[in-house]
Amino acid sequence: MSGKGILVINVWKLVNGRSAFGVGNEGVKIPIGTIVIDDAHACLTTVAEQFTLRLEAAHSIYKGLLAMFREDLERQSVAGFLDLAANDPHAIMEVPFWAWKEHHAAVTKLTHEHRKEEGVKFAWPLLRDVLPLCRCVFGGNSLEIAPRFQRIDVIPAFTGAKRRIYMTATLADDGILVSHFQADAGEIADPIRPKGAGDIGDRMILAPQEINPAITVDEVKSLAAEIAKTRNVVVIVPSTKRAEYWTDVARQILKRQNIGKGVESLKRGHVGLYVPKTPKARKV
Repeated sequence: MSGKGILVINVWKLVNGRSAFGVGNEGVKIPIGTIVIDDAHACLTTVAEQFTLRLEAAHSIYKGLLAMFREDLERQSVAGFLDLAANDPHAIMEVPFWAWKEHHAAVTKLTHEHRKEEGVKFAWPLLRDVLPLCRCVFGGNSLEIAPRFQRIDVIPAFTGAKRRIYMTATLADDGILVSHFQADAGEIADPIRPKGAGDIGDRMILAPQEINPAITVDEVKSLAAEIAKTRNVVVIVPSTKRAEYWTDVARQILKRQNIGKGVESLKRGHVGLYVPKTPKARKV
């Protein structure tokens, strides 16, 4: 809060109905200068979950809404409604938007009565003012109420941040950053990106002992050593002790003192098998 350190948190710590940063009319409790949203594509999913009210079939809200929209659901399918009433896990029906809009006052009153309960209290402050615009879907064992887009401005510290940086490499549609995170459309259209594709590589991750449990670590070691005769191989280990296991086949063990030179050697050409030791985590 004094601006002398960087705070690293999960996005749900910032975006929830009781956020320590302030929600809605509470205003900004903790101002944010710059916020970096790393893996923005994953954060979008988490934020959507925060804006969703999920309740089991045994909850009073579920029972009340099922009774409230019984006629509307039966118009869609009598058999479908009976499946819902019987808690069929495969049953699913959405409340028609016109019926939801017509009864939104009664929906708000019913939900408000349970606003302090577990399962409701964290979602209620995020949904209370947009309930008429939400979708309500019943399943055999639960229901979900969620807006068609997230009103992220209900977290004023987020929208009021002096600078917001969104980092992602796997977002198919950048426009969702505008609709869900209120990013500037002009800036989203001109993102910062690598000038070339030289840093993009192909990766194949194999877990030998998952494919064939009979394979031993020594056999994996022998395979890596054989490949290293013609190609560079880097074996990452978690400790000095584990690095010692590879000393008989490794060209060099890389530590913080020599890892820079080791990486440069790998870039220049074939060197064989290198074993960099990952640094030990420090308590902060």
